[in-house]
Amino acid sequence: MRKDISLARTESLTERWRASMLTFLYMELDAAAIFAGLARNMERQRDSQSCVAHARKAYDTVLRFAGHIPLQQAERARVNQSLEDLRSKLRDLGVFVTAETLEADDDSCGDTEVRSSVQRFLLWCAVRHGETRRMLQNRASMSGNGKRAAPAMKAFSSSEHPRGSIHSS
Repeated sequence: MRKDISLARTESLTERWRASMLTFLYMELDAAAIFAGLARNMERQRDSQSCVAHARKAYDTVLRFAGHIPLQQAERARVNQSLEDLRSKLRDLGVFVTAETLEADDDSCGDTEVRSSVQRFLLWCAVRHGETRRMLQNRASMSGNGKRAAPAMKAFSSSEHPRGSIHSS
């Protein structure tokens, strides 16, 4: 039973992670298109070059991250079309870019990668939670030998906390 709950939670986290990464890709593509448009309309060459550099950086970022996200066919087509439009704009601005597109990936492979990423993230969160608890314990013990806890410590020392109080009285 507990493993089923954990699996459902992991799947929910996986889908939320995938959706947020897809939103990130779309935002980077939009930012790159905006910078490319601004570069075309800038009067000063220095400003234009700065906009081109930002557009190219966003383009490279999309290519770097898109390969790690399991995309559905329609999503992949939209990203590829946006990449092609952006490549065209960058070429018009004199920037050399290669014609890279996102290929269809094996869904099971992508699913495994996402699960692995989610597990690493959950482990990272657990470690940070432990570090925060230790830091708050140290702060509480330094400020009056634990008699008065810092306001942030109250959340960790309440009897409602799943692991009980962390005061060592």
